[in-house]
Amino acid sequence: MKILILTSARRPYYEIEIDFRQCLKACAVFIGVVIASYLVISSNIFSGFVDRELSASNRLIEDQLDARYRELQLR
Repeated sequence: MKILILTSARRPYYEIEIDFRQCLKACAVFIGVVIASYLVISSNIFSGFVDRELSASNRLIEDQLDARYRELQLR
């Protein structure tokens, strides 16, 4: 496959020749980058969600322990 790049009417055109294998390699690299980016972004989003859930449950446990401690102090 040949790609012709025209920069102006007075200058000669640039010609880039690409064969089928190069095109497949470029597409495979592009798809790999997209998949890797998706995995990194989704893992960061998921870990943020888990951190928020853990901090909420940790606060609940701390509140329960504080209540139990106050109860024991009153005895």
